[in-house]
Formats: sequence, C-alpha cells, structure tokens
Amino acid sequence: MRLTISPGNTASERLASVYGFVPVGEQWDDEDGREIIYELGVGSAGRRTPAVP
Repeated sequence: MRLTISPGNTASERLASVYGFVPVGEQWDDEDGREIIYELGVGSAGRRTPAVP
C-alpha cells in the first residue's frame, strides 16, 4: 500500500508510522506541492493492532 503526506503534517506522519508505513521517496503534486511517499508491504497489513499515541 502507498500513501502520500505533506511535509510538516506531523499528525498524519505519526499515524502512518504507527501502522508501519515507512518513507520511501518524494513527489510533487500540482495542488499540494511536495509530498513524502510512504509504503507498507501488503504482507505487513494487519499484523498488529496499533495504539494511536
């Protein structure tokens, strides 16, 4: 799975990391500007129940 988050969006970055997403690159979005690309391997999904900080 893949998602993108704008730099500085700490709440979304924290939530993504809780679910095991890791940053793998960057992209430019014409509407939102710079975004960080996060990925989670499909085999990793659902292995744990995260506690949201």
